Amino acid sequence: MTELVTVTLENEMDLILAYKKAIRVAERLNLTISTQTTFATAVSEICRGIIEKTDSGKLSIGLMQDEVRYSLAAKISYDRDISYGAGEEGFLYAQKLLPHIQIVSNEERPAVELKIGLPVLQRSTRPG
Repeated sequence: MTELVTVTLENEMDLILAYKKAIRVAERLNLTISTQTTFATAVSEICRGIIEKTDSGKLSIGLMQDEVRYSLAAKISYDRDISYGAGEEGFLYAQKLLPHIQIVSNEERPAVELKIGLPVLQRSTRPG
């Protein structure tokens, strides 16, 4: 992932910052307002769950490339001693909002990864 923004997740104020940063990145990528809101809401739901369990979480927002397509991605990492699973309320809600969400635990710090595909730009063809 090409990281664009990082936010430490220590308290409720960081939750507001995480939401605003997610909106801002999506806005800079010219995503629709509904897509911006959907992405930021999913990110903040996961962040809320992590903040409730620890004060050492970290949010990274950036771009990922899968073959020829790019995605807006968020990675919320936390300490290994924290228990966060797919049955958490915030995870279940975020899963309804975004098509790609998973828990990655094979890293030094486990993380929840979310991503949403960016629209492919179409070339306009004008006659003449």
